Amino acid sequence: MIFSFLRSQRAVLDLQWGVYTTGTRNVTITLPIATSVTYAVIAVVRTTNSIGCSGSQCCQYVSNVTSTSFQAGSYDSGNGCAGFWWMSIGKA
Repeated sequence: MIFSFLRSQRAVLDLQWGVYTTGTRNVTITLPIATSVTYAVIAVVRTTNSIGCSGSQCCQYVSNVTSTSFQAGSYDSGNGCAGFWWMSIGKA
């Protein structure tokens, strides 16, 4: 997993992001820096080819969001799914 971290000057808003490179279900991502509140987590499917996922079977989801982690998944590698990029928005 690759991650980066950005904290605003007043340490109010934390943006953290990364990539998970395997298409699988129920991956637990631990945030590099815990937040007091996580407002949102966004995940976007990665693909193994230049034309994207074929068909509508590629499933992407985020669940169980806490101030320290979340679960996500991107699966059905037969259709080109290869993990996901993610971004977390929280309060320091």
